[in-house]
Amino acid sequence: MSLSSLLPVGPPVMNPISDSEMFPKFGITVDGLFQFISFVGGYDALVGLTVHDVCENFVKPFTVVGSRSYCDLVKIFGRSTIDTATVYVIHPWNGLFLDLVDALDHESGQDRTILFWIDLFSLPQNVTYEVGTSTWEGGLADLIHSIDRVVLAVTPWDGTDVYKRTWILFELFLTSQRQQGISSFSLISRMDESDRFHRALKSNFGEVFIQRSKNLDTLVDLELSSSTEFEDSERLVEHLGRLVGNLSEVKLAVRKLMRVWLKDVPIRGESKRNELRRKMVLAIALRDSEHMYRDAQELFEDILSERRKALGNASLDTLESIDALADLLRRTGQFEAAKTLFHESLNTRTHVQGPEHLDTLTSLDSFALVHMDLRQRNEALYLVDKSLEARHRLLGLRHDLTIANMELLEGIYKTMVTCGDTLPLYGSMTRLGSWFHQIGRHREARRLLEDSLGNRILKLGKEHPDT
Repeated sequence: MSLSSLLPVGPPVMNPISDSEMFPKFGITVDGLFQFISFVGGYDALVGLTVHDVCENFVKPFTVVGSRSYCDLVKIFGRSTIDTATVYVIHPWNGLFLDLVDALDHESGQDRTILFWIDLFSLPQNVTYEVGTSTWEGGLADLIHSIDRVVLAVTPWDGTDVYKRTWILFELFLTSQRQQGISSFSLISRMDESDRFHRALKSNFGEVFIQRSKNLDTLVDLELSSSTEFEDSERLVEHLGRLVGNLSEVKLAVRKLMRVWLKDVPIRGESKRNELRRKMVLAIALRDSEHMYRDAQELFEDILSERRKALGNASLDTLESIDALADLLRRTGQFEAAKTLFHESLNTRTHVQGPEHLDTLTSLDSFALVHMDLRQRNEALYLVDKSLEARHRLLGLRHDLTIANMELLEGIYKTMVTCGDTLPLYGSMTRLGSWFHQIGRHREARRLLEDSLGNRILKLGKEHPDT
């Protein structure tokens, strides 16, 4: 069977395309794509051809009658493989056509009823569009917003050229503005590439995410992007400039779209609990290695919300998320919000793990540090002193954690002296000096003991028994 066998004896009678028909909503199933391949002579006729090649060599000649889309014509001739699209497909026109078909076949799986809106088949290819007009942009935006899902077909899955294509960046931007939210977006690839992608995620999810984020930061640049038609690229960039005012907003939107998808992509056979643990590793990497604080905060907040719902507030996994988010908030100067979370963690750990569990004592120190950030130094002094007493009792004087607590407490005293704060007459300063002396840290010991003595002389006088 050939393409010509689809045509009736005489050409169908068709009216000119109106503005409302500029972006028809017909899509094609994977079985319809296989029929097309058969019509043009089988796979051998398409090997090595790009989507652009297939358009010029097959689709345009076939659809020249009536200047309608391939889907329009096939639908008129009664084919059941054409109907209202349910998935919008973004793809590069310089990519191989058979790679696109393989990716869509893999995406369909057992559901052969999925109808893909593919510009090659869904748009009239013999019609010239006025790219950049309000009618054109509104029609394309309405189309993308009206379809259930959007997919970006890329082979290989980690290819970078796709993010340099003006049309693709424009479609991704419109996708990011969908009312359905960006969660209805995903990236698809040829079956073997999809398998490679999932193996990479399982082996090192954080590295994959960060590398893709770096690539997006580098590659997404509309002013350096290209299109099959140079004039289209210029008009699209100009139009986006008018639409959003600042092209950097487009870059931010595309980056967020891709990052949200990669963050939420399911890994085959992974439990929900392991998924959240994997995301925690990713969020910590974003915070510590890449300093992507905004992305890390969004991810920490999402994980905490999901863990609260699934595991409750007293779960150790939930407490881990509370501490991680609080730490990030503290790093970024959101001290009151951090204080609230650290307080929750401390109270819950005291109840669940006990007041002298090492995790509880770590929460105590964190709570103290955020008090220091808020210049509440007396409160911080009390909290660290309490933590140090417990660690000394549990671990001994020479344990690394005890010594770290001693150094933290010494730092608070030093800050209070520098700031002219009122020091406590009785308490830990003399004892801390004595402990530093016992572990051979004589300089710190002398400074603390001298400060303690000076404070007592000032407050009690030289002749007081405690002086």
